[in-house]
Amino acid sequence: MGCVCVQLQLLLFLPFFLSASAGCDKPPVLFVFGDSNSDTGGAAAGLGYPIHLPNGRTFFNTSSARISDGRLLIDLLCQTLNASLLLPYLDSLSGTSFTNGANFAVAGSSTLPKNVPFSLNIQLMQFLRFKARTLQLVTQGARNLINDEGFRDALYLIDIGQNDLDDAFSKNLSYAQVIGRIPAFIIEIENAIKMQRSSIKTLSSDPLIYA
Repeated sequence: MGCVCVQLQLLLFLPFFLSASAGCDKPPVLFVFGDSNSDTGGAAAGLGYPIHLPNGRTFFNTSSARISDGRLLIDLLCQTLNASLLLPYLDSLSGTSFTNGANFAVAGSSTLPKNVPFSLNIQLMQFLRFKARTLQLVTQGARNLINDEGFRDALYLIDIGQNDLDDAFSKNLSYAQVIGRIPAFIIEIENAIKMQRSSIKTLSSDPLIYA
């Protein structure tokens, strides 16, 4: 799992999620970007990374491709919102049309360096292609896919950065040098938010959460 402070920040938003979903007649659409804190199988599907027991033992009773002995925070959020657990975007064998969203998070991911599997900007580019292709199919008459309204009203979550810090500390940098790198990580997260917002021209509210 990740650092407690990150998870507590997300927990602070749970009352908002619950109140927002109370008046909905269907579960919300969610898109998640991040690292092992949110990875529901991306590393296993995309990299062939073996994840065995005891991972998954306390809830799934088998390996769930999560680097956790049970559920992740995103799993608890989905269950609280009466939504299906999010499947990894990279899992070609899941047999899903991603009607309730998709999880782009992959364990080990970071904001920097860019353009390497599966840095934050790569995850965002995957989302942009997924969105464009999905809307193209909807226009052609495909059903049971997320439409423009679904993307506009979806909940977007970014939970990333711990691996950037871990990498900095592993290079035996001083505390001051590590702190000096943090603005660069934040800039990448800000750029990801701007990229997502620019892909959705109009939003009735601001559903993107950064932790």
